[in-house]
Amino acid sequence: MASLITCLFALWFFAPVALNVQDYGATGNGATDDTNAINRALAAAHAQGKPLWFPPGTYECDQHDGSGNILTFDAGGTNNSALYGKDATILTRDTGSAAIDSKLLYIYAFAPSQGLTIQGLKFTSTHPRTNRYTVGIFITGTGGTELHNISFRDCVFSGFGIDVQGQGIRGWSLESDSFYAPNGHDDACSGSNSSHPAVNCWFADNSNGACYDVDIEHCWASGYTGPYPMKTRRPMDGFIYGTGYGFRIIGNHTENFGEEHIFLMPPKTDPATTATILIDSNTIDGSLPAGSTDDDNKPHNYDYGIRVDASHARISNNKIMNCAWGIMHRSMDYPDFSARDLKLSNNHISAPKDAGTVLFRGAIYIK
Repeated sequence: MASLITCLFALWFFAPVALNVQDYGATGNGATDDTNAINRALAAAHAQGKPLWFPPGTYECDQHDGSGNILTFDAGGTNNSALYGKDATILTRDTGSAAIDSKLLYIYAFAPSQGLTIQGLKFTSTHPRTNRYTVGIFITGTGGTELHNISFRDCVFSGFGIDVQGQGIRGWSLESDSFYAPNGHDDACSGSNSSHPAVNCWFADNSNGACYDVDIEHCWASGYTGPYPMKTRRPMDGFIYGTGYGFRIIGNHTENFGEEHIFLMPPKTDPATTATILIDSNTIDGSLPAGSTDDDNKPHNYDYGIRVDASHARISNNKIMNCAWGIMHRSMDYPDFSARDLKLSNNHISAPKDAGTVLFRGAIYIK
């Protein structure tokens, strides 16, 4: 935490040396497409090794490249770079194309990168229904893990099928960020792919890299923030999804999710890892919006508070209410994996208040 405070102090103290997106042609007027201007500013921030400032405004960005990326930032070779703003919204309506998903901000590093901070920005999508994923920020290092110590702080995400997705990152902090879903699950693959996960934070472990030492604290997330009655089938699936090596998930508040609020699976590239998973002091409300249905239009009446199928998990001091299952562990779903070292302590789990909306199955399920 001390290093983060030092970094943020330096960022604000030396703000005059930061680049300004409006100096590169961005208008922030909410009507002019600012895609090209912001990409010029991002390229300059990389080349000069300087922070990039977004003044108050709404920056419309709707042009994607051949890979579905709208804005692109090369973080490779940079140290302590930053993208930050105040009352600044980066808005897109883009849905990608028939063959590619839309990514509002694509960050990559094929050379070592240290200490990237993204702070105080709002990332918003108002896309129409689509069969493609829409992603707020996609971050990739390499199998050699070129990205080190990324921080998201006081950012807001709204309207994406996946808000943040990453791989090839060692040291990743999300603190005091907010996640909104005005269209619930319809923000992700609302047509033929509607069964695909719609989650706020997706951590990958594959040949392109894994996620190490992930710290998620004091965030707020909802799977549905739209009007009632719902105009969509069901809420988004969950807040945290995927796998990695070392998690600290502390003091977050989640509500209105239709599947697992927190779901961590066994690591793929190193299933014998001894890295620990700490899930502590979170508040999870599994209440489902009235009218939630599955793809077959039958009532959707179940969800999970915390599901961890990996080893070395410590699940403590959480308040879990209104979920069909409070805490679940199903390592039996992975025939080549043997889980071990699961510790649960001092969790408060309460049955749903409305049994007609959420059907209570059990407080703790281990198999």
